[in-house]
Amino acid sequence: MARPRRISDEQIILTARRVFLEHGPQASTQLIADQLQVSQPALFKRFGSKRELMIAALAPRGIERVVTRLHGGPVSDDPQRELFELGLELCAFMREMVPCVSVLRSAGVDAIELLRQFDVPPPLRAIRAMTDWFRRGQDEALLRECDPQAVSVAFIGALHHRAFLHHILGRSATADELGSDEDYVRGVVDALWNGIRPGTNGDAAMETRA
Repeated sequence: MARPRRISDEQIILTARRVFLEHGPQASTQLIADQLQVSQPALFKRFGSKRELMIAALAPRGIERVVTRLHGGPVSDDPQRELFELGLELCAFMREMVPCVSVLRSAGVDAIELLRQFDVPPPLRAIRAMTDWFRRGQDEALLRECDPQAVSVAFIGALHHRAFLHHILGRSATADELGSDEDYVRGVVDALWNGIRPGTNGDAAMETRA
């Protein structure tokens, strides 16, 4: 008698993620089991139910890598370049996260249920780490004094919006309309940099407009 195939939780999660993203929340656990060459009971033994498997498979992943890079930064005298590289990583994270959250919402999983499994929700972790990055840049006189949390939310929000547009427009949007991630992030960073680079007289400009 052949032994049951041994698979890791990570293998199950990656396969389930691929199936749910391709077929939506209506995808059967039998399809996932078939691709893994295991039985449905084997899946439920690990994750309890289809809903629990879906949440485990589609919950935001990968923010740890970005947060780790943000800790201790800026690490050079070229924070603009660092911000561009961080923006590319955040852009990739958002591009992966948005479709997953969309499938979960279609399955009736609300944000509270989704984020309950995290001590600190990934979006909040990113904002906190990014805010600390901007604050340290100000402390080291690499950036102009400004509200670091407001700048952080604006930066992350711009990257999230791009991922959202890609998701809802899909192939109906041409490459000329949305451009490459590199061009988009560079444009966002350049616009932001004009307001946070050392020597920027942003406060005076705001007082003049007022």
